[in-house]
Amino acid sequence: MQRKSDDIYKLFSIRDYNYSSVFRSIYNSSLSLSEANIKWEDNWVAMIDSMLQLNALRRIHETVSQPHFVRKIIIDVNKHFDEMYEIDGIKVTPARIFDVLDYTRCGGIILRNIRFHDLPTICTNFGVKALKFVPHFSTNTIDKASALSTYIQISAENLNKHDLNIVEIIENSVSEFVDTNQMLPEIPGIQANYSVITNYSLKKSNTASFVDSV
Repeated sequence: MQRKSDDIYKLFSIRDYNYSSVFRSIYNSSLSLSEANIKWEDNWVAMIDSMLQLNALRRIHETVSQPHFVRKIIIDVNKHFDEMYEIDGIKVTPARIFDVLDYTRCGGIILRNIRFHDLPTICTNFGVKALKFVPHFSTNTIDKASALSTYIQISAENLNKHDLNIVEIIENSVSEFVDTNQMLPEIPGIQANYSVITNYSLKKSNTASFVDSV
């Protein structure tokens, strides 16, 4: 057995699982997680849960896999205690996952045809976007940020491009769109490279030839 209990539950923690007390019962396992020793805590629920944990950790999924279905559970109490032995004074029972036959066995417990539901990755940085109709000639006032966003999207449609080079020409080193860099990533379907240049610097450089929108 190559993986120790602490290493195994660190892997669980990375995937957003949080096990404690008797539910940290996997004593050690092979690198492939197909074989393990599970501690006997005088708790059948914890033992069965550890078998499910072993299967969940083997899944190729970045976060929580939730048990969804188990076709059959068999418990042979006498056989379970017959297969129990001690490692460093701790009672353990050997567990093994049989992929071909689709069952997991630990002592006298057999779980057949375990199925999981993979929960989506938790995203803490998200926003809601909505489509909004903007008339060619509006009678209502519109703030600078909305006007700039609309103008950039119209430019992208007319140029038939998703990657735009945008330059703001300023006077006296003062920008009128100070929050542009924060706003651009929120425009759906457009990757914009934004920069600021003074009118004097523009005349001296060849920047205009690489610009899509000013």
